[in-house]
Amino acid sequence: SESAYLVLPEIIEEKNYVTLLELYQIGISDYIELPIIDVELISKIALHIELKKNREKIENLYKELRDSLNLASSLQTLMLPEPVQACNEIWITSKYMPSQIVGGDIYDYFTVNNDVYLYTADISGHGIQSALLCSAVKSVVRSAAQRSLNMADTVNELQESIKTVLGYNYVTGLFLKISGNEVEYINCGHPPLIVYDGHRFSQMMMKSVFPVGLMDYNYTSEDCGRFELQNGLTFIAYSDGLY
Repeated sequence: SESAYLVLPEIIEEKNYVTLLELYQIGISDYIELPIIDVELISKIALHIELKKNREKIENLYKELRDSLNLASSLQTLMLPEPVQACNEIWITSKYMPSQIVGGDIYDYFTVNNDVYLYTADISGHGIQSALLCSAVKSVVRSAAQRSLNMADTVNELQESIKTVLGYNYVTGLFLKISGNEVEYINCGHPPLIVYDGHRFSQMMMKSVFPVGLMDYNYTSEDCGRFELQNGLTFIAYSDGLY
């Protein structure tokens, strides 16, 4: 049985290289030489019983972790907007590609009255904590937008709301508010937009300021920038896990 295979040492009459090699190749855990000493036998059996229990604990913990990761991944996917959507005559497409089962990348876009809000953010680190923090980012930004806060005040509220749960993590993000053709943005340590004109890609020159949560910083309107949308141009916001 599996228990006997895992627990009982093999008894060999003579220790030699060939015999031990063959036994280890078929999967023995240990061996005892003749003559049998009861203290040695009992000790080895007790040791392998304990090892088997510990292995089972590790396997159960690993299964629980995998289940938690799968749940976090499902929740994270449900939080993401549609991959193709038209918001106030602006076409938005997206692709989400986390490097692990769950990650710290998040994006969202939505309309409030005649304005379109869009952001791409990346929470440092990976795993369940980063994925769950994505939910907090989404809730705070949407709440701030409903109250018509400007982009600087939105990021200040985001920093205040999540600083107690960030720990040693921080958030880079590019947050945009689109009113007609005019775009107000605040770039918190995030890669700038890429502009595609149908022939070539170029990097937009954008203001940048500290990531959210990296230090105790109060964002102001001086940290915000502006530019205009133009027909025929595609603007690409991205992180290492999405664009």
